[in-house]
Amino acid sequence: MKWFALVLVFACVAPTEAATINAASCSQANVASAIASAAPGDTVQVPAGTCSWSGNISFSGIQLIGAGSSTSGTVITAGLVNIAAARGIRLTEVRSTVVGDIDLNGILGLNPDVRNGYEKITVRLSVKGDAPAEKLRALVEQSRSRSAVYDVITNRVPVTIEVDTP
Repeated sequence: MKWFALVLVFACVAPTEAATINAASCSQANVASAIASAAPGDTVQVPAGTCSWSGNISFSGIQLIGAGSSTSGTVITAGLVNIAAARGIRLTEVRSTVVGDIDLNGILGLNPDVRNGYEKITVRLSVKGDAPAEKLRALVEQSRSRSAVYDVITNRVPVTIEVDTP
C-alpha cells in the first residue's frame, strides 16, 4: 500500500520529461541545493572534485550521479579504476548511478513503525574498456569485495556520536 501511494503521488507531480540538474560543485551545499530543485524522475549530476561533507543529504525519487574523469572518479568508481589500472586494463568509460528507496515517513517522524534509513540501495555501473565483458564484470566484483563503503553499509558497524558544546 505504501508503494502504491508513493507511485500515485509521483505520477501527479512528475514532469513529462525528466531533467538533468548540474550541481555547481561537489560541495554538500551545492549538491543539496541541486537535489532540492529536482523533481521525482530527475537526475542530479555532481561534478568531479574533492569535497568533505558532514551530516547527510536525504532524497527520494531522483538519481544522483557522480561525474569524474577516467583517472579520478567518484568514491564509487575510484576503486574500480584503481583495480583496472593495476591489472593493465584501460577503462574508457565508467558511470555509476546510485538509487535508494526510502520511506520519508520514518525520517520525518510521521510513523514510528517505519525505519529511518533506506530499505534498498541499487548501484548500477556501466563499464567500458579494452577487456572482454567477463573481465570488466570481474573488476566490478573485485572492487565491490574490497570497498569500504560497501562493507560499512552491508555489515553492522558500531557508530559512536560525540557532541562538543560550548
